[in-house]
Amino acid sequence: MPAVARYAHLGRLYDLVSGERLYAPGREAAVEMIHVEPGSRVLVVGIGTGPDLPALLSAAGPGGRVVGLDASPSMLAAARRRADRLGGDGVRLVLADAEQVPARRLRDALGGPADAVLLPYCLSLMPAWPRAWRTALEAARPGARVAVVDTTVARGALLRRLASRVACAAGGVHVDARPWRCVEELDDVSAATFLRGHVEVRGGTLPLR
Repeated sequence: MPAVARYAHLGRLYDLVSGERLYAPGREAAVEMIHVEPGSRVLVVGIGTGPDLPALLSAAGPGGRVVGLDASPSMLAAARRRADRLGGDGVRLVLADAEQVPARRLRDALGGPADAVLLPYCLSLMPAWPRAWRTALEAARPGARVAVVDTTVARGALLRRLASRVACAAGGVHVDARPWRCVEELDDVSAATFLRGHVEVRGGTLPLR
C-alpha cells in the first residue's frame, strides 16, 4: 500500500498507535540539530499530526514561521488542531506530495527561503524520496540547517532486528532507503542513533554559495 494511502485517514488515531514515546528522542535530537532561533522560518516535510510543533514554535517565537508539508488531509487536520491549541499563528500547513511540490510554493508559504529544514520519519516512506530531498534543499537558504530522522532495521539480537523490521513494515518504511546519508554530504554534520540503530538522526548545514 502506498504511504499516502496508508496515512490518509489516520489523523485522529495516529498519535495513539505510532509508538511516539519510542520515537520522540529522535525527533528531539533532530530539532536540536537544526538550531532554530527566534524569528526563524522553519520547513517541516512530512509534518504528520505536528508532534514537533511545540518545540519548533517555542524556539522560533512569535516572529517565526513554521510551514508543515504533508500529503494526508487527515494528518494536516490533526496538525492544525495542535497548532491552534498552541496558539500557533505562525503555522502554515501545505497539502501536497513532497515528491511533486515545487520549491517555490514552499518558499512562498514561508515568506522566503527556510532557515531550517526538518524531515522527520518521512523520507523512507517515499518511493522517490531523493526528489523530495532536493526540493526541501531548494526551499532553503545557503547556510540553513537541515536534519533527517528516519528508521531502518536495528542492529544486534535477532528479536530486536525482527521487532524493528515489523515496525518498519507496519509504517510502510523502505528499510534500505537510509535517507540520512544525504545529510552526511553537507557541512558541520551532527549524528545521533537510538534504539540500536533503528532510529538514525543526522543534521548538517547547507554550503554557503
